[in-house]
Amino acid sequence: MKKWSVILVAVLATAFLVTACGGESSDGNNDVSGAEDLVGGEDITASDSTTPAEDLVDPEDSVVPDDTASPEDVPEPEDVPESEDVPEPEDIPAPNCNPEGNIANLKACSEGPVDVTINSVTVTYVFNQGYFIQDASGATEVYTTDEWEYDKVTVGQVISLHVTEYGSFHAQQEIVASDAPVVEGTGDAAAFILDISAGTLPSEDIESHVVSGTGLTVDALDGKNLTISYGTANDVVFRANEASETMCVGATFDLVTGIVTQFDEEHRLQAFFAEDITNLNTDNCEAPVDADDSNWGFEEGGPNDPPADFVKSGDALTAEWTTEMAHTGDNGCKLTWTAPDNQDLFQGYFMPITAGQMATFQVWGIDNDVAGRFRIAVEFYSDTFLSLKKEYSSSYTEDSADWAQIDHGIEAPEGSAYVRGFVRLYDVAEGWNGEATVYIDDWSLVVE
Repeated sequence: MKKWSVILVAVLATAFLVTACGGESSDGNNDVSGAEDLVGGEDITASDSTTPAEDLVDPEDSVVPDDTASPEDVPEPEDVPESEDVPEPEDIPAPNCNPEGNIANLKACSEGPVDVTINSVTVTYVFNQGYFIQDASGATEVYTTDEWEYDKVTVGQVISLHVTEYGSFHAQQEIVASDAPVVEGTGDAAAFILDISAGTLPSEDIESHVVSGTGLTVDALDGKNLTISYGTANDVVFRANEASETMCVGATFDLVTGIVTQFDEEHRLQAFFAEDITNLNTDNCEAPVDADDSNWGFEEGGPNDPPADFVKSGDALTAEWTTEMAHTGDNGCKLTWTAPDNQDLFQGYFMPITAGQMATFQVWGIDNDVAGRFRIAVEFYSDTFLSLKKEYSSSYTEDSADWAQIDHGIEAPEGSAYVRGFVRLYDVAEGWNGEATVYIDDWSLVVE
């Protein structure tokens, strides 16, 4: 009995000793807990160790937990910058948007902020709100507004230009913002002028290029927009900012310098100044439409859109006599336009006048449409029916369901031989929905 008691005591003692020394863990990973967080995110587990977990603690060695490597003995992870220390990514130029070089490099950039310097470009044309530049790779516009922030450039200067924003206005590509140009010297701007006389059409390929031409003929007039022909080219739009007032259908002229521009989907020729046009010949201008003042109350039936004795200017305008609204009599005139571009209704009759006489134009109207409004104007002509001057009323119509009288008086300028009244129609941006309608009646023009 004593023998078995000794054996039992020995077994219990052994068990106590093993327990006191920590024994074998039920989880072989306990000694490497969290190791993946200490080594930069690599997945390290006990199975990755060259020494099995069961060999890490030998009961005979009586290794105590205090002898385990302390955290400071484990290599600290490399310092990772705080998120706020990471620099913000800079605007990356669009593919093929080279930061330095020529105009073609610039035009390859996406619209918006850029950081591009173009070198050795020639100023080819200067106007009130900017200028055009050109090199062997292409041409573009530099927009400045009326308030130039640096000395105005001159034609023929060779410059370098740091561009900070590139964009477009009604599809016309332009430099929107830049630093002041650095003048490198002078060059031959005339060498860039493209002669279009044979029939070269304005297009995207030559947008912003400076051009010239001879033997251009006016085929139609629509305010400052002319339709012209030359060489083999027909139905070309020509924007004559100042010279339009000296033009008439059938006139011929030469273009000294002009620019190929784009407005929405249309490429056109453009001259900003009257001196861009020379050799104007009006001998073949068409005679005015035979008209009088007999239908200024819109009471005549028959022709419509426009009514008899009236002429439209603008391809988005419908002008019809109607019984829907009338100030006096049975009929008035309904004016509906479907584009935000300015539209005009002219009297066909060229009323005689001489310099110094007063022309007073009056019309009654109803403007009860938030999308549009109008005002009235008079235009004076020479004895060859060339436009001398347009004078607009200072006030516009206001929305109302009632008839209102609008009038405007102006003295005829020197050289006047004829005068006409007209109504100018406008969109109202905040109310524009694609269409506007107003009514007019009792048209009157008096010369005293």
